[in-house]
Amino acid sequence: MADMKTLEKLEVLIAKLPGRAFFRQPASADAIADLEREIGSELPESYKMFLLAHDGGFINDEVID
Repeated sequence: MADMKTLEKLEVLIAKLPGRAFFRQPASADAIADLEREIGSELPESYKMFLLAHDGGFINDEVID
């Protein structure tokens, strides 16, 4: 994810693809900081922005019931 504009585009895409777009609830800032401490490296800002919006997810080619 490059920036907020990219995240906004993702939100639109998620809304357009019910049954195909599956994204988790946001990660907390504390959880991200814990991960960075655990791996001994700081995550890129763009990835932290994504995690603060969605803690992972995917878009499937087909509808999942």
